[in-house]
Amino acid sequence: LVYGEADGLPGLIVDRYGDTLVAQLGTAGAERWRDEIADALLRATGAARIYERSDVDVRELEGLAPRVDVLRGDEPPQTIAIQEHGVRFLVDVRHGHKTGFYLDQRTNRHVVGKLARDKEMLNCFCYTGGFSLHALAEGVRHVTSIDASAEALEWARRQAALNGFDDSRATWLEADVFKALRTLRDQGKSFDLIVLDPPKF
Repeated sequence: LVYGEADGLPGLIVDRYGDTLVAQLGTAGAERWRDEIADALLRATGAARIYERSDVDVRELEGLAPRVDVLRGDEPPQTIAIQEHGVRFLVDVRHGHKTGFYLDQRTNRHVVGKLARDKEMLNCFCYTGGFSLHALAEGVRHVTSIDASAEALEWARRQAALNGFDDSRATWLEADVFKALRTLRDQGKSFDLIVLDPPKF
């Protein structure tokens, strides 16, 4: 719903998952208008709840403590099911990265899915498998997905199963991406398409 400076609202990010809004306030200005922002969001959307995920490092620079809690309404469900270009995902807004899911990448995931058809694909830093699942939906020949987090990979596997994707076309590899890339190079492995979407370092 709101993408910070791009929408003229510095430090404010708001993503919507069904009737749940997840807000991230990263600046002193956004924090100053916190209650007014929350009320306006509910009026504009009719959502049932707003969950706050203001746990970003930048708040420290603004002299603000992190906040993670219900801002309006009740606690969000443990997982929220969403659909993106026909692919189903489960989102954990309380513990997932940022607001629970990288909604700002939805167009890129869709495009990559189309490009992956009949290809051998590598998805580095795959997190919960967004790019991989779109590739599987569009007919990728095989996708190898690498992430250091066993928990993220378990989410990815659950989401692949949720969509009924065949395990034979996907490999989920728990590894340090940099080491894994060197191993793949040494094995002479090559790919038609590589997604390299690292976290901040």
